[in-house]
Amino acid sequence: AELRIAPIVSVALEAHLESALKIALQLEHPIYDCLYLAVALHHNTNVVTADRRFFAAVERSAYAGRARLLGAEGYRALHEL
Repeated sequence: AELRIAPIVSVALEAHLESALKIALQLEHPIYDCLYLAVALHHNTNVVTADRRFFAAVERSAYAGRARLLGAEGYRALHEL
């Protein structure tokens, strides 16, 4: 339900590349997922993901609690928008 009312905005990713690279190296995870986390951290919010591997990597790191795992129900609701 919260995801349906969440604001959606475009952001320039270039400003977050350095931070995302540091996160990717720390998590040993691809940078493209870490870009979302870097933007979320910059805006003092959380990243929402359906990627269990990424979620687990975040939870094992200093960024624990900054990711939310999108379950099957939420995933279906998102695609109904």
